[in-house]
Amino acid sequence: MRIQEHMMRGLLSLGPDVQPVVFTDDPYYLSLCQEYPSLLCISEFQTNQYGLPYIRSFMSKLDSLPSVRCHYQGYVNGDILLSHTLLRVLRDLEANPQVKTKRLLVGRRTNYLWTNMTHFPDTIPEYESMLQSVCSNDAPYMSNAVVSDFASFHSKDLFIYTPGTFDYQTMRGIVVGRVAVDGYLISTAKEAGADLVDLTEAVCVVHMTDSRGNKAGEQGNRGKSINNVKWNENPSVCGPNWLARFKRRSIATSVGNSDWAFCSAGGGD
Repeated sequence: MRIQEHMMRGLLSLGPDVQPVVFTDDPYYLSLCQEYPSLLCISEFQTNQYGLPYIRSFMSKLDSLPSVRCHYQGYVNGDILLSHTLLRVLRDLEANPQVKTKRLLVGRRTNYLWTNMTHFPDTIPEYESMLQSVCSNDAPYMSNAVVSDFASFHSKDLFIYTPGTFDYQTMRGIVVGRVAVDGYLISTAKEAGADLVDLTEAVCVVHMTDSRGNKAGEQGNRGKSINNVKWNENPSVCGPNWLARFKRRSIATSVGNSDWAFCSAGGGD
C-alpha cells in the first residue's frame, strides 16, 4: 500500500497539466481519492473471470471521460514513479511536425528496492534528485540485467499515446497483470501505422519493488491456475497469429523497434 500511495503522490507532483486517474475497486485506494481531491478514481471497468482488468477497458474509459480532454493519454503500473522530464519531452514532441499524429511513447524501467526509501520527498527538486540518482546508478535498466536479455529489454511499465492511436473495438482481451501486455500494445500501435517513441534515456521510470524483488508478480501467481497465469498467451485471447509471431519475435514488441528515441530531456533524434 505504501508503494501505491507513493505512486499516486508522484503522479500528483506532475502538476495541473496532468490528470491522474486511478482504476481501482479497493476501498483503501478509493479512500485516498477523498484525501487527494485531484485524483480521479474509477471503480467500474471490465475484467476477465479471474478479476484481471482488460487494458482496452482502461483505455476506452479514459477516452470517454466527459470532463478531461488531453493531447496524450497513458497507462502506468501502480508501482511506478515518473520524472518531471516527461512534461518537457511531450512538449518537444508536439513541436516536431515529423512525428506522426498517431504515436506511442514507451520507456524501460529502472528497478529500485523501495524498502530502502524511508522518506518520500516533500518538494519537487528533492523528488527529481532522488529519481535521477536511482536511474543514473542502475547499470543498465531493469536492475543490472543485461540489455540483451529478452525479458529485460522488453519489459516496460509506461505507455503514453495520442487519442486515436488504438481502436478499442478491435483490441483483443489482453489483461493487466500478466505477461505480454507491453508487446501487444507496441505491436498493435505499430501495425496501425503509429510512430513508436523511446523515452528511456530522457524520462526516469522507477519501478518500486518490495521484499519480493523485481518479479513479485510471478511469485504472486503461485497456486493459480495455468489459464489464469497464461491468460494473455492463450491463442483464443491474443490470437494464434499474433502469439506465433510474438514467440518468434517477428513483430515489433520492444524499444528496439522505435522510430524515434530521445537522447536526453532536451531533444530527440
